[in-house]
Amino acid sequence: MVPPLGVVGVCAGQGQWEMALGAFVLFASNMVAMVLAGTLTSFAYGYAKEVAPDGAQVGALRRRRAYTAIAAGLVLVLMPLVASLG
Repeated sequence: MVPPLGVVGVCAGQGQWEMALGAFVLFASNMVAMVLAGTLTSFAYGYAKEVAPDGAQVGALRRRRAYTAIAAGLVLVLMPLVASLG
């Protein structure tokens, strides 16, 4: 995670904004991929269900917000990646 951010700093310092943006997109895609992989792994192992001490399920709204944030991050990262293909 540090090397892409280092490249962002070096390129920005030299005024090469396109290269800095590309390195930042790489950093962002790595971050979103790690969060998504962790979420899917936790979900696969059953850690997605929060249970209160009395046995009631809690946190449905928090899960929905987390999934929405992950989806938004994925879309934000995919937009420049798809744009660079064309």
